Amino acid sequence: MKPFPLFPSIFRTIGWLMAVPGLVLGYFVLYQNFKIPGFGLGDNRVRVISNGYDDFTNELALLLVVAGLLFIGFSKTRHENEETQQIRGKAMFNGVVYTYALYLGLICYGLIKCVKAGALSAKLIFDPIINSDFIWHNLYLPLVFFVVCFYYLLYKGKSTASAKLAKMLPANPYHTIGQWMSIGLLAASGILYFVSNGDNLGFTYLLAPIFLTMWLRAEEKDEDLPVQHVRYLAIQQAAYINYGLILVANFAIFSLVFYMFTMANLILLPVIFIIVFRYRLFAVKKRVNN
Repeated sequence: MKPFPLFPSIFRTIGWLMAVPGLVLGYFVLYQNFKIPGFGLGDNRVRVISNGYDDFTNELALLLVVAGLLFIGFSKTRHENEETQQIRGKAMFNGVVYTYALYLGLICYGLIKCVKAGALSAKLIFDPIINSDFIWHNLYLPLVFFVVCFYYLLYKGKSTASAKLAKMLPANPYHTIGQWMSIGLLAASGILYFVSNGDNLGFTYLLAPIFLTMWLRAEEKDEDLPVQHVRYLAIQQAAYINYGLILVANFAIFSLVFYMFTMANLILLPVIFIIVFRYRLFAVKKRVNN
């Protein structure tokens, strides 16, 4: 397995010192409307979006959490080797799957509410996602699951954790269903967005993450250990790209535009992974055939 670029081991300690205060600060910002007095700028700041006074407490909280969790999970261990890299890739992959499993659970809860109300309503179905602030938590939640999984697998032992293949869905029919439903739902959402002049994405967009995760988790027809190694490298590279974009967006865009970015982030990590994975897999097969 090709070595993946990691932070020096000292960054793990720095990460803990950032992530824990960041999570505490984020809780008070999101649920107590806490703001650090004077920690903001008005219209005199040059930025992409300007709309009166901008408080930066929430940006600080997100920076501490995302950067801190990246440092914790992607810093070298004391005995870093190929097994550790495989475990890290498996943990990041599981972190994404667990996040969207929670997303699916919230939708199922919404369906239960529909049954109790005796009416099928998109609003009732997706209310649990909105009311739980999942869209905001999704900015960092895959990293939380990743860190927990990574250290749990390390605790279990490298030889045991790295030897087992990740639990995947059978290629037939899940790969085909996930692929075409994802493409169809995203295409429908794009059409609806432009028809409504940017006012509505539709419930089709909120269904897309479920099928993207199905596509992501479905086996290839020729799934084996080398293919899973490519998968592990791809998910780590996708995480770097995704969270790099989040950190840039955190300070480059504000207000409604950042909310639109958080909506896009519902599908961003799976989409980036699928693109990187397909490209890496194509490159590997091309080398083998040559």
